[in-house]
Amino acid sequence: MRTAQLLFSVSLIAVGGLIFAGSPGCKKAPPPPPVSRGSGSAPGGSTMDRSGQAANVPGKQGIRGEIIETMDSGGYTYLKLRTAKGEVWAAVRKATVAKGQTVTVTGAQAMKNFKSRTLKRTFPVIYFGHIGRAGHAARGGNPHAGGSGAGTMGKMAHPKRTGGKRVTFDKPLPKASGASGRTVAEIFAQGKALAGKTVLLRAKVVKFTKNIMGKNWVHVQDGTGKTDDFDLTVTTQATVKVGDVVLVEGTVKADVNLGSGYRYKVLVEKATLKPGT
Repeated sequence: MRTAQLLFSVSLIAVGGLIFAGSPGCKKAPPPPPVSRGSGSAPGGSTMDRSGQAANVPGKQGIRGEIIETMDSGGYTYLKLRTAKGEVWAAVRKATVAKGQTVTVTGAQAMKNFKSRTLKRTFPVIYFGHIGRAGHAARGGNPHAGGSGAGTMGKMAHPKRTGGKRVTFDKPLPKASGASGRTVAEIFAQGKALAGKTVLLRAKVVKFTKNIMGKNWVHVQDGTGKTDDFDLTVTTQATVKVGDVVLVEGTVKADVNLGSGYRYKVLVEKATLKPGT
């Protein structure tokens, strides 16, 4: 009887520990995806090294490096990083990143002999964590930060915030002509219906940030829209200046989630920008 009671108490402690570890208030690195089972810590299984975490992570501020290889699988993005201390594999919740981008993986925890079931490969060591602020800004920038210069880094933007303050227009800019002509407000209102289609709009550049994730990020307004549909984000290879009035022609993408809190109701991607006056 005493043995049974002891086993029951140990079980309650173990279950309580699991519930505590999985509580919403715990802000550890995200749980790793399923792994193939093996025996012990031999290849084919996996073991997490939780002791001496800071010593295991290359750099107390996280793992920072240039992405030289990336792949998505099982809801995760796997990143091979070139760091100051050599090449490192890391994994984060699925995120939009690109080769050549510099990111920082924070809250990293090492897993040894990790076998990914979906990728069908074993990583001798891989670090699971999340992309820090630097992860949103290839070459150190933030497309939503204050200022209009290249690579400026500001506070993290709230997902629902626009990129710039509302510009005052004496009257809305003339709508672009043709079947694809739209105003900023119309693109927001018709976002899902326009997804994948080309639109043309005339608007003023209110913010320009260069070379973020391999593209330039432009915020434009045309005097239409109200509380949350007056500022439109455009990605392009073109270079423009704040205050320019341009004709924007690009493809609409709706409900865009770039990961780590960056969400857009609508974007206009791969746009060409020409003088609009």
